[in-house]
Amino acid sequence: MTEVEKMLAGELYDYSDPEALELNLQAHERLEKLNTARYRDTQGYRAALRELIPGFPDSSYLITPFHCDFGFRTTVGEGVVINFNCTFLDGGGITIGNHTLIGPNCQLYTPHHPTDYLERRKPIETGKAIRIGDDCWLGGGVIVCPGVTIGNRCIIAAGSVVTRDIPDDSLAAGNPAVVKRKLNAMTNTEKLHTCAEALRRHHFETAVVANTQEAFEKMKSVVEAESPKLVSFGDSMTMRETGIIEWLRNDERFTLLDGFDASMPRPERLEIRRQALMSDLFITGVNALTTAGTLHWLDMVGNRIAPVAFGPRKVILVAGRNKIVDSRDEAEERIRRIAAPQNIARHPGFRTPCAKTGVCMDCNAPDRICNTRMEMLRCHPAGRILVILIDQDLGL
Repeated sequence: MTEVEKMLAGELYDYSDPEALELNLQAHERLEKLNTARYRDTQGYRAALRELIPGFPDSSYLITPFHCDFGFRTTVGEGVVINFNCTFLDGGGITIGNHTLIGPNCQLYTPHHPTDYLERRKPIETGKAIRIGDDCWLGGGVIVCPGVTIGNRCIIAAGSVVTRDIPDDSLAAGNPAVVKRKLNAMTNTEKLHTCAEALRRHHFETAVVANTQEAFEKMKSVVEAESPKLVSFGDSMTMRETGIIEWLRNDERFTLLDGFDASMPRPERLEIRRQALMSDLFITGVNALTTAGTLHWLDMVGNRIAPVAFGPRKVILVAGRNKIVDSRDEAEERIRRIAAPQNIARHPGFRTPCAKTGVCMDCNAPDRICNTRMEMLRCHPAGRILVILIDQDLGL
């Protein structure tokens, strides 16, 4: 591959290569022509614009001065406005959707240089594409970092630095930019089905049910179909509300490992929880799910998340609709602000700052329950995990 072909493929390339330098020089010549074009000379302005950015629509506008590396690596949709003094380092490719507004002094950076300082002395970089959806608004001075995707109908507050993907219908702000609230928010039912569809795409088996009784019937049918010899569970208020544990305890066909029997000494309970890794079927809950189809936990000892990740042949997860959020940042915030402080309130013997304040203090207390974080992006093997989403507010 030539160096330019590597650049187009998103691979590490040498930007001092003569062909790459020539393309950059051509862009600078075209920029000079565009940035000195008269606005009243509409025909000349449009010709210079399309020479720099091929296919730039008649319905879209770019207000000079403008700066970029190549021009032909930028794609602009219909009805777009790019305000003055924007900089697009577009070697990795920049795509801007229809009817999107780019405020003045915005900077979109696709080049990514090596983190090793010796490698960084070499004229090499990787281009990571930036994608901005339809109907977005980037306020003045926004910086978008390499590889970021901003979803449809998003607003990015002025001066923000976007380092992570932003999901559809989000208002994001800050450095780094985080989602502050949702725009055009979905109903609870829409969220349930959006989450379920995303989970299915990620190879989870998924069911949406109306209430805990339907969740119980679904779990019962799966347990009977699986015919597990050994069943275990991780503690979950939502799971307990379904009644599945009592049914398992009273059914002689199954051996239930109960690592939460308060009559047992703690070391014995922990040993049973270790044995859960070798169970045939494991049932528990989840702290948060996203409409993008990801699952999020924060555990004290990890006995709830370890069997979800590996061990049991089948895993069943149950969650109420109140656990569904729109992004990873919101999932982490939900756990920090709601799940963890309310969970510690259930354990009066635990001495942590949040037990008194009700607010996460990111403490270092011996009784801290927020020790091990897990994020599950896909289910492997496909269908091993069944996620049951309940159209009720349940658990913490």
